Formats: sequence, structure tokens, C-alpha cells
Amino acid sequence: MISFCKKFSNFEKALIRIYSSLRNGICIFLLTSTIVLLSLPCLILVYFASLNKSREQKYRGHITDVIGSIPTTILNFFATALTTRSKRVEPQIPNWDIEKKEHPTVAVIIINYNGKHDTMECLKSLEAVDYPRDYWRVTVIDNASTRDGFISRFSNAEALSNAFPKIPAIDLLRSDTNLGFSGGNNAAIDYAIAQGADHVIVLNNDTVVPPNLISGFVKASEENGDAVVVGPKFAAFPMKYASEGLQDYNKPGRATWIAAAGILIPWRILNEVGGFDHRYFILHEDRDFADRVINAGYSFYYQPGVLIDHKGGRSTGKSSIARTYFRARNGFFLAARNQGQNEKLFFYVSQALWDSSVLLFTNGDFQPLKLTLRGIWHGFIGKYDIVAGNITASSHVSIK
Repeated sequence: MISFCKKFSNFEKALIRIYSSLRNGICIFLLTSTIVLLSLPCLILVYFASLNKSREQKYRGHITDVIGSIPTTILNFFATALTTRSKRVEPQIPNWDIEKKEHPTVAVIIINYNGKHDTMECLKSLEAVDYPRDYWRVTVIDNASTRDGFISRFSNAEALSNAFPKIPAIDLLRSDTNLGFSGGNNAAIDYAIAQGADHVIVLNNDTVVPPNLISGFVKASEENGDAVVVGPKFAAFPMKYASEGLQDYNKPGRATWIAAAGILIPWRILNEVGGFDHRYFILHEDRDFADRVINAGYSFYYQPGVLIDHKGGRSTGKSSIARTYFRARNGFFLAARNQGQNEKLFFYVSQALWDSSVLLFTNGDFQPLKLTLRGIWHGFIGKYDIVAGNITASSHVSIK
């Protein structure tokens, strides 16, 4: 009798577990259905926005059809936000402190944001660079790091130079707010150009570079009349995810875009097209920059002889909530400003929705989905001045 009761009790517990699983499954199904229903209007708007029509007609015409009740004042604000480009102070003419140049001068720019160990590894690899010492230097900008102890260890440029003595010269800048990838690089680019750099190399801090980083880039630039942005081959992932327009990933050649994790930009191109648009903050700013480079009559040049090891996604995390917001919002911004990106808008937003849904079901976190929907809405109405951390364009950058 006791044995029977134990078996019945186990059977009862099994039934309860089955019931709980079914109930949770139903809840997940209902939750998924709700997410899909909430996302459908956003995807419909994205579909209309991605139709291949002129920029003004596309956004004014289709938005008016879909939500005709929106006041004219908001539509005018939206159109203005789409067509307004950020202004950038004209850089000074390069005048490196060398009486007679035998080589172009190069500034390597690195942003540190809570990535001390990656930044130090990157700087260590730069010590082996084979370019003539008098013609290159490194500019590190700390983007208001909060927890990695980079500034406490390297309080000034002298401390950095002492730690990495084989680098000819290191400048240290510090921003009092996080300017993002675009704003941080712009501040360092302006500083480097004012110091007289002929070229700047925008380099992610989570990279390890080869000795021929600068010499390989400069040679490719000179062979193309300094009319190209030169990019490397990235060792960590297929180049089809880090470039566009290439026919052969093993041979040098022209491209229409190469990821800005490690690219050389001649002063000539920066002077004409400007730097990165700070309103992107992170993600897609290099695609916008590439479109402006191409529209100005220049191009990208792929140099696989320069092989960079790029870890990827170290500052924000490959699936962080910040990335889901900016991927969705900046997808709209990119499509609005660059006609060639229209067909990719649906992909950008769908990817952000997918990433946030994965984080929801794996971690039970609603925040990524909330920020993704907010990013879609901000992108749709043209609200590009809202970024994480209340960042402003007037942030102070000091020289250490």
C-alpha cells in the first residue's frame, strides 16, 4: 500500500510538472504572438520606407499615407532631420614638425572605453610597427571610461609613453562624456590633423596589428594617388561581413565599403567629406562615411597584405542592449541619408528585433526589446539627438 501511494505521489508530481510546462509554453506562445503583433506596424513602416523612390518623396509620401494624422509640424521636423548633416570644423593644413618630409606622416587613433586590457594589447602590437619612427605617432582618446582603471594607471601621455617606449610618440586625450565611436574618433582626428598628420588610421582598441600596418597602408594609398581609404583583411571573421564590392578576398582591389575597425584615411579625403557623423554614436557610422566617400568620387582599397586580428564587439558586447537600440535607430538614419542603403533598412531593423527577442527568451530581459522598439520609433520620427548616456556634441575633450 505504501509503495502504491509513493508511485501515485510521483505520478501526481509528474502531472504537475507537465501542466506547468504546458502553461509556460502557452505563456511563451502568447508572449511571442504579442511581440509579433507589436512589431508588425514597425515592419510595415520599414517596408514602406525601403521602397526604391527618391528620399524626399519616399519619406514624406509614404509616411503621410501610413499615418496621415501626424501634424504637419512633425513631418517638417522629420524631413529636416533627415536632410541635415552635422557640421565639422575644417581641419588645418598638415604641417608636421619636420623640415623635409621623406614619408607621409601618420597618426594612429585608438578609442579606449572600459577596455584597458584590449587597448594595452593593441599598443603592444604597435611597438613592432616598421614605419620610420619620425613619421608616425599614436593618439589615444579615453571615452569617459568608468570601470577599467585605464586613466588611473595612465594619467597622462608620459605614463603611456613610458609603458610602451618603442612607440615614437603617444598623445592622450580624455573626454568628460562618452562620445561614442563616431564622436570619439572625430575628436581625435581633429587633434591629429591639427598636429600635421597626412593620414590617420582609425583603429579599434580590440585589434592586434602586424608590423606592416602603416607601411602597407601608405604604399597602397600612394599607388592610388591618395584618393582611396585603405582597409585590411580581418583575420577573425570572413571579409564578406566586413566589406562590400570586393570580387576576390585574397587579392588587392577596389571596394565600396570596409569596416572602420582599421582603415587609413588620407587628409585629402577627410578635408572634403568630413569625419564620422556623431549622431550615429555607434553602428553604421562607417557605412554612412563610406557612402559620402563614394559620392565624392573616391573609393575604398582592400589590402589583404595587411592582416589585422579584430576581436569584435568588445566595447558594447555583440548582443548588448545598446547595440539593439542603435542598430534599429541608425538603420533608419542611414537609409534616409543614403539612397543606396534603402534596401538594407528592413534587414537592419529585423536583425535588431531578432537580437532583442533572443535576449528576451534567453535571459528573460524585456529591456532590449523595449529599446529596439524605441530605436525604431526614434528612427521613424527622425529623433537622432537622443543617445545612451545623455551625450552632447559639446562634450569637453582635454589633453593629458
